[in-house]
Amino acid sequence: MRLPTNESDDPLTRALAPPPNETAEERAARVKKEIEAQRVSDEIDEAIKLEKNAQRKKRAMRMLLLGQSESGKSTTLKNMQLAYAPRTFAAERVSWRAVIQLNLVRSINAVLDALSSELSPVEASSKSSYLFGSSGLSKPPSPGPEPGNSSGILEIPQDRRAALMKLKLRLAPLRQVEADLKARLGAGTEEITEATLGTLRSAEGRGSMDAENALSGLADDGVMPCVPSRKPNPKEVFVRSHRDWKEKEKARTKLSLVSLNQSSRPVSPGFSLDLSDRDSATDVLAGCAEDMESLWRDSVVSEIVKHRKVMSGLWDSADYFLASISRIASRDYEPTNDDVLRARIRTLGVQEYTIPFETSGESPPPHLGFSKRDWHEWKVYDVGGSRTSRAAWIPYFTDVHAVLFLAPISAFDERLAEDKRVNRLEDTFLLWQEICKNELLKNAVIILFMNKCDILKRKLEAGVQVNKHMTSYGARDNEVTAFAKYIQHKFKELLISLSPEKRMFYGFLTTVIDATATAKTLASVRDGILQANLRNANFVA
Repeated sequence: MRLPTNESDDPLTRALAPPPNETAEERAARVKKEIEAQRVSDEIDEAIKLEKNAQRKKRAMRMLLLGQSESGKSTTLKNMQLAYAPRTFAAERVSWRAVIQLNLVRSINAVLDALSSELSPVEASSKSSYLFGSSGLSKPPSPGPEPGNSSGILEIPQDRRAALMKLKLRLAPLRQVEADLKARLGAGTEEITEATLGTLRSAEGRGSMDAENALSGLADDGVMPCVPSRKPNPKEVFVRSHRDWKEKEKARTKLSLVSLNQSSRPVSPGFSLDLSDRDSATDVLAGCAEDMESLWRDSVVSEIVKHRKVMSGLWDSADYFLASISRIASRDYEPTNDDVLRARIRTLGVQEYTIPFETSGESPPPHLGFSKRDWHEWKVYDVGGSRTSRAAWIPYFTDVHAVLFLAPISAFDERLAEDKRVNRLEDTFLLWQEICKNELLKNAVIILFMNKCDILKRKLEAGVQVNKHMTSYGARDNEVTAFAKYIQHKFKELLISLSPEKRMFYGFLTTVIDATATAKTLASVRDGILQANLRNANFVA
């Protein structure tokens, strides 16, 4: 085949060539248009260049939040936003309304599930067989189900059964509300099932097997061995991106408020929500508010909740939202800071947040030796803490200035959702060891939050014995101060013995749902991180 021998055969040359038979006026218009297009292109290039230079001058601090699932990472992040970027936090607060409503509805539906089981004729028949036996001989009743076991039926008074059945039927619409709220939070909202976990493991195995082996210390070390995972709470949902659902919820809430004549602000541009997409979940909740209150305050239901250990199967703040039914289930409900801090939604993967220091108008402490320019913003990476998510941590270990590790010390008597054979606090210690000895993090400051001290206190005051779950605790006092001192000493010893480079130990006892106390702790963390990075990582040029 003959190759092209002149320029006219080149397709690019032909495309750029002036149109045939072009008049002088047409040529002038074409040249003018090309000059304008070049001017716009040059302006875009210059804007990109200026933005890159501005980003270099900001010198953002990069922090990684690590810890197992439900250790308090996301709540700590919200505390950072509240403390250092209050205007941004306030602007996003309204977007959490659907998440908080979902938390409340899930809690109510869990109570309804327990009530249904107690009212079920099938389970009642099973109870009768248990009490009297197939031989007709009476068997002694069990004092109650073992921890974590939902078997056993309470005897509901006959004069209350009809009323409770009616109450359950009136609250039936909440099942659809829960499904609608999950769908509303975005296409990325999914229930975690065994199939979902299998897909995640498969994807992570294809892309990050080396990273997963590096983090786990390999199975032959005896550290974090690979074992079959069990199905977690099927009602747990997660979102793939924190930005999408927040923006959509802002727009939807504004539309709802406009329809109630409570706001004249227009809906954010870029969203096409019609009136049929208005906040119907809020309307249903408002209509069911009185019945939800009646359910939660009913003495028989309270016994069922206690007997079936309903609250232990939910997240830590479920009782907080159940105590606020009348406030949350109203048409004009607006989330408070405490509501947002306690709201629970699981985020899949690694989420990046930029926290500008809006409240740092004052100069930083002079002894630290840096200027306001270096005080500008932090880049915080919130990562999933479940076993299936940990392979994604490794790429973020490079070029990070600080690691904030969350250890839920109240979990000494709990088991991993992924594997019921593994104690949660033991898993936390194994994770801590891997972080301390990782070579990629040798120049990073590591801060430890020994979190959920409020739950720890409630457990110990209720008589839960630490040494029944941690034999190494021995005969030490079964109270918060002694246990916290013991745990802190173990974390410190591991840091000192395993770190590739000498490190200072920064350990804090925290309850991150307490915004005031956490803000004070974060102030100490902030100064410590910046000072350490000035010394060790040349953070300031």
